[in-house]
Amino acid sequence: MLRQFKWGVSSLALFLALLATTVDARQRSQNLTMASVNDSQWQSQGKPSASLLVKLQILLDRAHASPGVIDGNQGENTRKAIAAFREMKGLEPKEQADEQLWRMLLESDSEAALVTYKITDKDTAGPFSKKIPEDFRKKAAMERLGYTSPEELLAEKFHMSEDLLRKLNPSASFDEAEQEIVVANVERESLPRKISRIEVDADTQRVKAYDKDNNIVAIYPATVGSEDRPTPKGEFKVTDIAENPVYHYDPALHLRGVHVEEKLDIPPGPNNPVGAVWIGLSAEGYGIHGTPDPDKISKAASHGCIRLTNWDALELARHLRKGTPVVIEEGKKTGELQVPNQGSQQMGPSIAAADTPPLPERNPVGAPAPQIPPPPGEVATMPWTDTEIAAAKDQCNETLSSITLDYESLLPVKEGLCGAPAPILLKSLGSDPKVAIDPPATVTCALAKALSAWLNETVQPKAKALFNSPVVKLRAASYACRNRNGGADQPLSEHALANAIDISDFVLASGKQIAVVESWPKGPANPPLPLPNLSRVSSETFKEQRVSISRDDRERNFLEFVHDEACKTFGTVLGPNADEAHKNHFHVDMKQRRGASFCQ
Repeated sequence: MLRQFKWGVSSLALFLALLATTVDARQRSQNLTMASVNDSQWQSQGKPSASLLVKLQILLDRAHASPGVIDGNQGENTRKAIAAFREMKGLEPKEQADEQLWRMLLESDSEAALVTYKITDKDTAGPFSKKIPEDFRKKAAMERLGYTSPEELLAEKFHMSEDLLRKLNPSASFDEAEQEIVVANVERESLPRKISRIEVDADTQRVKAYDKDNNIVAIYPATVGSEDRPTPKGEFKVTDIAENPVYHYDPALHLRGVHVEEKLDIPPGPNNPVGAVWIGLSAEGYGIHGTPDPDKISKAASHGCIRLTNWDALELARHLRKGTPVVIEEGKKTGELQVPNQGSQQMGPSIAAADTPPLPERNPVGAPAPQIPPPPGEVATMPWTDTEIAAAKDQCNETLSSITLDYESLLPVKEGLCGAPAPILLKSLGSDPKVAIDPPATVTCALAKALSAWLNETVQPKAKALFNSPVVKLRAASYACRNRNGGADQPLSEHALANAIDISDFVLASGKQIAVVESWPKGPANPPLPLPNLSRVSSETFKEQRVSISRDDRERNFLEFVHDEACKTFGTVLGPNADEAHKNHFHVDMKQRRGASFCQ
């Protein structure tokens, strides 16, 4: 009886211990709230709480030391991100966080980790793919490999796991617009310096971006190669960059787990085999790309390429140029370059922009195939001469001598029909106040001067008069080698000449953000448009800014005025009234016209 009694006591003790562990885990999950995360402080003892880990991951993400998926777990990619931030800051190399690292993160970034976000009509509109099949043939038969639900879209939009999104919003219905939810505040600032080279570390499964002075600009967790199809080692270059790509599968590649004997075109979408973006390398058939499974980064093998989360791959792609060196270091999953078999050159994706029209029906027998003009970047042209470059630089220096700005002179750009002999990377204009360009824009000097005049003479006086606060930031997009609206048979866009800039948001010193998509006056020709993406502001400021136009016509008045006055400065001004392609921004360019500006 005594032995039975002892056994019963120990069993009871074990049961109570397990019960306590379960209760503790449940409490940790229940305590994961916006307040618990934002108010988290460094813990010097014990296992870090889920709230602290979420905040740590978000801070690392915004510092461009990516933890991959933000999930509140102290997993491999979080440890990599900690080691990455240490390497970027010259700290002791290790994978554990400490108070010094925590303090450095907070000193450089005081934004709230979690904020509220109102689900928009665009978030819930779809179209969504009910299910993503495993079979490549079934994938090829689909129109698009889109998100499977608004929940998946929102989780990826804010770099989160779906599980964490649900824990933070236990009663939310993610398919209902106008609902306010709690999300990770992960809108990153533009990379602080231009990327001059990429290094792929196959052993630690990371991609590192360096500037010209060999300083690390960003580090991303990656999946690099596999034992049956290793990633080629050596020095390569970026050959092409395609967002929203179509994936061309060739059976000659003999990919593991793919039992298909014919060539297939896999449609675009975030759940495409290469995700949302493809960065092609001079190693034929290999590249750096996104993934439909962000939670598997660093945890699963690849077919020889380098996988990143879609958001990390997009950030990297948008800061690269053709010709950027890529060094793939030797590791367990690298090997000699495998030359594809004859006919497999179409493995890599091709651009399939969201507004690309559907392909025509198969031609009747004997009918000639329609001639599609090549993209502007692939048209053979003569390079800039030394005389042209020198003259353009002299003119640029003279143009900029009368204005205040922060910029970086760039090398001449020549991509087929696209480019400029003396472009600059425009970072900010003015000094009191300084107006940041986010991200920095590749423009001509003439465009920079026109922007300066428009800001000084129109935008700032109107902002001060209406809001008692000047503009301190423009959210913008600039150089892109493409035709107008991406059309294959359209004239060359002024964006392709670094002669245009698109402005989507005006940010005031007060923190107020005026988004064109939200505040442009609605009318019969202007149906309601979705709200813009979340800004990096606190939840309270965010709520204050969501004032309906009916209660505050100042934003509408401001946008109408600065749009109309821009027509006196620029060759072309297009806004939401122009067409669907410009519904969420102002387009301004310096195209020379015989008469007055073209203004819509």
